Amino acid sequence: MSLRELFPGYSLTLRSPRGCKTKFGTRDVYVDFPWQAYRFLQAVMDKAVRSGLTKEEVKEKWHEFLLENKDTLLFDGKSLVSVSLIASPLSTKSFLELRVNWPIFVKYLERKASRFMSEINRHAHKIMKAYKEIRLNIFYASNTVKSTKHQYSPFIRERFLELLNTSGDWQDIQRLIDLLETLVAKIEEGKKREVEWFQLYTTNLQMEIQHLRSSMEAVNIPGGYLLLRNMLETLVKMYVYADIGRSIDSEGFVLVTMFLYEYEVLDKRQKKLSLRELTDRLRLDIMNLVSRLPPIKEVVISEFIEKLRIENAPTLWIDRKTLREFSIAHSLDGGIDQLYSACSKVIHNQPPLPFFSLLEVKVFKHFLQRFVHSLRMIAEGLIHQRIDLPDIDLLGQS
Repeated sequence: MSLRELFPGYSLTLRSPRGCKTKFGTRDVYVDFPWQAYRFLQAVMDKAVRSGLTKEEVKEKWHEFLLENKDTLLFDGKSLVSVSLIASPLSTKSFLELRVNWPIFVKYLERKASRFMSEINRHAHKIMKAYKEIRLNIFYASNTVKSTKHQYSPFIRERFLELLNTSGDWQDIQRLIDLLETLVAKIEEGKKREVEWFQLYTTNLQMEIQHLRSSMEAVNIPGGYLLLRNMLETLVKMYVYADIGRSIDSEGFVLVTMFLYEYEVLDKRQKKLSLRELTDRLRLDIMNLVSRLPPIKEVVISEFIEKLRIENAPTLWIDRKTLREFSIAHSLDGGIDQLYSACSKVIHNQPPLPFFSLLEVKVFKHFLQRFVHSLRMIAEGLIHQRIDLPDIDLLGQS
């Protein structure tokens, strides 16, 4: 199928005025397509109703309009769309046609997503700017069109997935998810001696990756951001608890203990500590308890967890401030605090869209690319060796 056939539309349609000799030859209102083009169609149709319209008038007005809106409707000097008045030899009526340059439009959305990601890298809250534009586009378009019954079906989703496959976005996203799986495998490979302890955490990471694949198949992008945030929390906790355990020569014991102990305090309010305060306090609590117990190998985990509960030992509270401290402490430059905050913005403020948006998917793709970069840095620190992911920067080249 062609891009025109695959591209999603809003639950809107252009309606021709009754009795007018000019009709809309294009009735679909495409998602993410600049609303200005539809405003032009309506303005020209209003002229047709009042005093008629000629092919030359449409051509002249469109040329003027294109120059006035070149920042929106031109990409690298090429027009995203053309508008013309077409006469039919089989009818006395003429038709206003909007023809999208689909390959150029897809490239336009790719660059727009990349620019949004550049803003998100600097300021996490800018991720909502992308959603604002996606939302406002339909609102501005709906000022000139009449809403029809909303449609959302498995058929439309499958057609959108075919669009993602045709545009190359699906392959890019799947490759990035594959790289996440590679990172988790590298962690386990780098911790062969303690793999059973780390698998408590890496199994969670693997499940989050599998659910990420499912979210992409359902085109549930907000769900994808939730899973990425969960992965970030899991990996940082694994890193911090392993570091504390290593400092007292009980890496595996601390990993297992804290993994289970967190369930004991999930329903309790805890004082938020800085990363340094938590590390020092937790290390001291564990050392004090260990000093009063038999050798670690003989300690019953459940009994030790109960002692931690009695001592009201802290757990790692993940937020943007904690992640900033973590990055500074471990000389990371991956912007994980920004990534975490951006995920939280979407999770708390943006439910799934009522339509499929290629721009939303492309923004997520670029976000996922940056996420893989950052998690690689953490994973390298965890296993103390470099991890090469040679294909990570090939987005948008399909």
